[in-house]
Order: sequence, then C-alpha cells, then structure tokens
Amino acid sequence: MRLPKRNGVNGRYYLIHKPDADPQVLEHADQCIQDILDGTVRESHSDYPTVVQNHNGASFLPDQLLERYLSRLPLKGFPYEDAVAMCDVYAAAGRMGVHPL
Repeated sequence: MRLPKRNGVNGRYYLIHKPDADPQVLEHADQCIQDILDGTVRESHSDYPTVVQNHNGASFLPDQLLERYLSRLPLKGFPYEDAVAMCDVYAAAGRMGVHPL
C-alpha cells in the first residue's frame, strides 16, 4: 500500500485530525493504535515534536492517536476499562520522564 506524502511539519508525520484525511493513512493510524495497545509501537525523538511509528514506519502525533482512539469508542456502554488502559500507557511513560509511548 503506497501512502501519500506526509503532511506534518517538515514531512515527519501524518496529520489525521482533519475530515479529509486519506483513508489509507487512517488505516495506518489504527494500526499504530493497535501497536500502542500491544506495546510494540516505536518512538522517534529525532526532532520536535516527538512522534510514534507503527510497525510499518508510518509516523503520527501521539495526541491525535489518543483522540482518534477515544472518539471511536461507543458512547452507550462506554468501555471505561479500555479507555483507562490506553491513558495508563501515557501516564506511565510520563512518570518515567519520557514522552508518552
């Protein structure tokens, strides 16, 4: 699958917060969210801002991934445990003095 050019600062990452985001990019964002939950995501601190990469190397901003994850959870019967688990990953990384993830 060939992805479009990265549209973040200096072409370092993909932006996924706009309604016209490429469906292929969103698919990679979802893979990155799954990598976060599986504990296999990679971080890149090579420049500001820090980005996270899925197992295919697609880079995203952590806050946009968290927003996407939370916004896709159902409101009725909201899975609090799943939301808390995702947020715990961010909190644990912060306590260790590193960027979340």
